[in-house]
Amino acid sequence: MFCPRCGSQNTDTTKYCRQCGLPLTQLTGYVATGGTAPLQPLPPLQQASSALSKMTEGLSPKQKMVIENSAFRLLPAIFGALGELIPFAVRLAPVAGVMSDFRHFMVRLQLQG
Repeated sequence: MFCPRCGSQNTDTTKYCRQCGLPLTQLTGYVATGGTAPLQPLPPLQQASSALSKMTEGLSPKQKMVIENSAFRLLPAIFGALGELIPFAVRLAPVAGVMSDFRHFMVRLQLQG
């Protein structure tokens, strides 16, 4: 068993992490705050996969592959467009009367990069 806080390896019967002391016996689901919470069941993927199945119903495997490849080819264009829109939105913020710390953050990032 690996400790979710520090990542050190412990035996399955260990009650507390040997590195950081996190109680491992009561651990049911670790959250980012450093505490524990009961695990929530993941939502079923059946709805998403059934919708995708309906959209590609009747297509040959080759046609499905072409659609998948096309979707992956579009990703750089989508992320490229987002990269152009974010600086544009930052330039518009003062015009809209919004003095945002985000603009200063972006300027600092550009100066560092």
